[in-house]
Amino acid sequence: MNLALEIGYQLSVSVNIGNMGTVYLEQGDDANAGACYAYNLYLSMQLGDLFGVSFALWYIAMAAMNQRRYREAGRLLARAATLARSLDIPYELSAYLLTHAELYATQENYAEAQPLNDEALKIAEEMGFDDILFKTRVLAIRLAVLLGQTLLAAGCEALEALLTPALDERQRALIHYTLAQLDPGQEAHRLQAVDLYRQLYVTSSEIEFKRRYQALTGETLPDPPPLPPLPEIVTRQQFDIEQLIRQADALITELEAQSG
Repeated sequence: MNLALEIGYQLSVSVNIGNMGTVYLEQGDDANAGACYAYNLYLSMQLGDLFGVSFALWYIAMAAMNQRRYREAGRLLARAATLARSLDIPYELSAYLLTHAELYATQENYAEAQPLNDEALKIAEEMGFDDILFKTRVLAIRLAVLLGQTLLAAGCEALEALLTPALDERQRALIHYTLAQLDPGQEAHRLQAVDLYRQLYVTSSEIEFKRRYQALTGETLPDPPPLPPLPEIVTRQQFDIEQLIRQADALITELEAQSG
């Protein structure tokens, strides 16, 4: 970021600050993440970087999800997906759709989650987006069980079939966690998930691993060392995030009208 500032490469400044916000978000620092995302959205709008605008809206939506501002998060994810369709960026579209499906699942709106996840899964299959494909397959099985479309035993069997040696620790943890959540009697899977999330948290400090560990055990893991403070470029200017979102919304509406 500092090098980009030195040479006046504003697009790189925007991207780096957005990525910095994600590091704060993954450690659970929503305030600093929000400040980064506001600046990221501001710069993306100033530069006419529509790709960056879609990312910023996704980032802001995830921060809103962490704070249980679900209605706001859903609106932002829908607009990010609309922009991704206009730009024809399938990987990002599949990621936005998956996040929106996960949002609905968090709210136990499983019927709303399913078509979004199905679309994300289809895109991931067609385009070979393996990371998105894995997550959507796990969520698809979970939703089918919760909606009564698949018997619990069959759903658990389908999830266990996904456990292959090729999976990384995050993927294995997700399957064990999903099995333990679907069927509290799956003690072996709960213990596997507990062990994996403890290890993952030690190496990454991601707040999601800490939250899942707590959901499985009722215990909390220690806070990680604090991240560095925000850079001065982010703190020296305050942004009205709602105004920026309204501007982004107007831009997306205009693009929709042009494409229609």
